[in-house]
Amino acid sequence: MSADLIELAERCEAATGADTKLEREIAEALGWRHVRNKGPESEWFPYVWVAPDGKCDADETYPDYTASIDAALTLVPEGWNWQVGKGNHCWSAVYQGAPPSMRVDPIAATPALAICAAALRARAAQ
Repeated sequence: MSADLIELAERCEAATGADTKLEREIAEALGWRHVRNKGPESEWFPYVWVAPDGKCDADETYPDYTASIDAALTLVPEGWNWQVGKGNHCWSAVYQGAPPSMRVDPIAATPALAICAAALRARAAQ
């Protein structure tokens, strides 16, 4: 799984903007599942997204990780410190976690993409 997360992080770093296909692949790598809806609203929503914790809402989907800073921050592993900043026309997100010497520092086109890339690299390192 860590190789998959690294590949997704690299794609976040290479992306020029929000990417729904990439968001879907991130969600699937983290355990989101797209399943046939067996609920009463199945006529309108034949398939639903189920979160890793088993929760689902027929009219909701996985988070828009590459478009939203708030959604990207949900990828940050618990206990990791982070900061994001802009320099030389690109964004960088830095994460530090346990052990304290562990650090990831990717560069991307937007703050959300930088956060996604850093968080995915941090998850892969765990």
